[in-house]
Order: sequence, then structure tokens, then C-alpha cells
Amino acid sequence: MNCMARERPITWRTMMTFKMKLIKRVYDLADRIDIWFTKHWNIRAKQRALEAKMDHFPDKKIESAITDALNVATANNEPKSARVSNKE
Repeated sequence: MNCMARERPITWRTMMTFKMKLIKRVYDLADRIDIWFTKHWNIRAKQRALEAKMDHFPDKKIESAITDALNVATANNEPKSARVSNKE
């Protein structure tokens, strides 16, 4: 008998369950490595990796939100108008 043969077909639910378990194991492993580095060398490896990612690969959505929030000048150097309340 072929060892690859299965009695029942692989369903979408089975694949999603496998995927979620695999993702959970990867996150658990990353946490264990981070805890080990912190315990032995007092280095927060995950925090440093996230900070380096944010510094070197900025997210355009976040950058535009910060720019809008700070009311920074647009590309043609005209300041964005401030929000004004109509209540008097």
C-alpha cells in the first residue's frame, strides 16, 4: 500500500488547523529564544530586530499618518490648513 494514501481527503479546515499550530510553534520558539538571550546576555533580540526593521524599512501608511498628524507641509510647501470648529 502506498504510504502517501489517505482514507479521507485533506480539507480546508485541516489545513488551517495545521497552519495555526505551526504559526503558534514558531511564535513560541521566537519567544523562548528571546527569553534565553535576555537571561544570558541581557539583550532584547526581538525588540532590537523590530526597531531595526522600523528604522530601515518605514511603513508608508504610518509615515503619512504621522505627517498628517504633525501638520507637516505638503509637497508644494504649502502648510495644511488646521481644523477649525464652527461652534461659536
